[in-house]
Amino acid sequence: MKTLVKAALLLAMASSQADAQINAGEQKPAPGLPFTMTQVATFDLPWRLAFLPDGRMLVTEKVGRVDLVTQQGAKTEVAGVPPAYYQGQNGMLGVFLSPHYATDHNVYLTYVEPG
Repeated sequence: MKTLVKAALLLAMASSQADAQINAGEQKPAPGLPFTMTQVATFDLPWRLAFLPDGRMLVTEKVGRVDLVTQQGAKTEVAGVPPAYYQGQNGMLGVFLSPHYATDHNVYLTYVEPG
């Protein structure tokens, strides 16, 4: 009975499809999208972005940086960002605007702290 269960499990695993990862940044935009995608800057290891009300973006890079990027592509590294431990899945990860950003100007970061 154990052999039959193992054979069924092996068959189920062998028949499942394993797709390779795709770099979405290199894909052409799908036709008919309700927005336009335009590359304005390059990054080392971008992870997440948050749009500010004025159209600029905050972009986290896993290596520990947070950049402020204009619509024209000018990048400025944000000062005062806490140090992040970068290795494997760790690093500077999420960036989120406060639900009350218009009045409190709070920005929240998720990252892995060294040590």
